[in-house]
Amino acid sequence: MKPVFLDTAYAKALKSEKDDFHDRALALADYLEENQVPLVTTRNGQFLFQSDQEKSHANRC
Repeated sequence: MKPVFLDTAYAKALKSEKDDFHDRALALADYLEENQVPLVTTRNGQFLFQSDQEKSHANRC
């Protein structure tokens, strides 16, 4: 399965119960976990991967 990119809006919605998209973010989090979907995000312009295995794969691409 291809990795899914998670942006800051998703992270904020997941964390804040007051966010309009909180319930949708929780549902998505459950789906991603149940289906073991690999996750990708960024920090300071660098991609961060869920595991070293996926990082190694991406560096070859």
